[in-house]
Amino acid sequence: MLTLAPVLSDHAVFARGKEIRVFGRADGKITAHFLGMTRETEAEGDFCLSFPPQKAGGPYEMTVETGKESVTLRDLYVGEVFLFAGQSNMQFKLGEAAHGEEDLAEDGLIRAFHVRQLEGGDAFDERWTPMTRENSLNWSAIAAFVSRLWKKEKDVPVGALCLYQGAAVIQTFLSPASLAPFVFRPEEMHPDHTHELFRLWNPPSLLYEKMVLPTVPFALSGAVWYQGESNTSPAEGARYREMLEALIAEWRSLYRDPALPFVIVRINDFLTPFSEEGWKLVQKGEEEAVRETAGTALVPVSDLGEHELIHPTNKRGVSRRIARELLRLLDGE
Repeated sequence: MLTLAPVLSDHAVFARGKEIRVFGRADGKITAHFLGMTRETEAEGDFCLSFPPQKAGGPYEMTVETGKESVTLRDLYVGEVFLFAGQSNMQFKLGEAAHGEEDLAEDGLIRAFHVRQLEGGDAFDERWTPMTRENSLNWSAIAAFVSRLWKKEKDVPVGALCLYQGAAVIQTFLSPASLAPFVFRPEEMHPDHTHELFRLWNPPSLLYEKMVLPTVPFALSGAVWYQGESNTSPAEGARYREMLEALIAEWRSLYRDPALPFVIVRINDFLTPFSEEGWKLVQKGEEEAVRETAGTALVPVSDLGEHELIHPTNKRGVSRRIARELLRLLDGE
């Protein structure tokens, strides 16, 4: 049976200048047709084939077939694809953020793919969805703002691959092999690891298996990471730099791009009742990871204020900074 990865659906956006990878599961001979080109492979289970990099453009169609089945994907574009990952500040919806009516403008060339969350209640199915005034309210505010800023600046289609989960610890996004050096006693870990609700998605490597791997190896233009609040115990904070560096290295390997640009949002100052020491250590770890890792950028947000809120509502300000750093990393601007 031919099954394409969910991230390959109608309305998909592929990253310009990167291999266009087609992957899923099938048995026997698989043939794909795209832009007058044909690619073939044999498989008994997982398969992956690729087309050469393309310039921005569309709409296109792609057909993938076996001897018995055929799937055609329609309304495909090539442009920029950004991964938006992390926890609740990345998940924070446009409808909850400070925004104006102009931020709700419809744009069919901005699309999002929302990876299904374990908590349920997702506003979107796992398929690429063009932005409308109505559905944009359920987008990640940062994904919506950054996508619109990039589209305005570059005038190319933009795809937002949204992979986040509120109250998620960094360990759940890492593979067992990458986590092996990071062992903490239960009393050393942030309470979100074992919280009655959050423990559903915070076991080690769970979101790596359930959310990250299903999107691999879809080619990306860049990645944005906004996480850390749920790792602000002193012990975890002291090693957050190492865990973040491990995540960047592992994701670059998974998405087959050793130079994949990463923008790291430094968690906001917060009047936390839990651990000021751990909070500062995570912030320091983010700064050091960026300083020591090529192809990365740090976005500070503390000067934007709202320190009494763990979820600052001014997502437009941080998004401008993210977009600026993406421009610098991708284009040297």
